[in-house]
Amino acid sequence: MKTRFRRHATVPPHTRDPFAQDVFKWSADFDVPSIGDDVIIRINGIGRAKVVGYASQGGYLGVMTVPYSPPD
Repeated sequence: MKTRFRRHATVPPHTRDPFAQDVFKWSADFDVPSIGDDVIIRINGIGRAKVVGYASQGGYLGVMTVPYSPPD
């Protein structure tokens, strides 16, 4: 897989297998949240955020979010 950043409107095929080469890897121990779901972002005390999309880079799948009340 290439390392370029891509946005996705729906969840692309993915796996939790860290050795997979042909699909994106999801590294969390929970299922990929749906668009509109709330998640908690602990990094930098960001807190609750709404999932608004998906992205991939370097073979990994991630979620794009908008925080409700980000820290200063």
